[in-house]
Amino acid sequence: MAGCLKGSGWLTSLEFVNNKWGPEGLVKIKSVLSKEDLEEIFGRHILDVSWVNFSSYLHFIVAADKIFGRGDMEIVREAARYAAQVNLRGVYKIFLAVCTPSFFLNRVPRIWNTYYNVGILSVAESKKDKMIYHLAGWPDIPEYHEINHLSYLAEGARLAGAKNTKTFHNFCQRRGDTFCEYGIIWD
Repeated sequence: MAGCLKGSGWLTSLEFVNNKWGPEGLVKIKSVLSKEDLEEIFGRHILDVSWVNFSSYLHFIVAADKIFGRGDMEIVREAARYAAQVNLRGVYKIFLAVCTPSFFLNRVPRIWNTYYNVGILSVAESKKDKMIYHLAGWPDIPEYHEINHLSYLAEGARLAGAKNTKTFHNFCQRRGDTFCEYGIIWD
């Protein structure tokens, strides 16, 4: 099985697109997707707990950026932030209200495999204003993954009280490194 994320991630991105550009926008995005991507994300009923090919998911949101954005991946970032806001509600919202950004971010590796069927996320460095993760075991990780993951994580940190978040991605399995490095710093 290819690298997949839970359906909840796909469904919030679909909701994001529908809210911003409506059915007409969805038709435009579908028109540029491959047959395989269309079949994966529109050819079946997807539930929050379903697995969805992460590459197909990214192709969808990158297509939205190319059609409705400037091609600078800002829509990919915006969609990830929206997904964090939607998916970190309920119990997570209460948790985020009482914890620090570093406390929240330190727990992310514990739930990684709840939302992804591949990869091992670990904390490489943790400070009160900095977090570095290493993601290993996903050698065919799709292009633009870091924009999606870092935007979601930074928004989670912001929801936990972080200010002025900045992210970095120094190492990448797509470039031949043995792991991807995701870093977040904040005030």
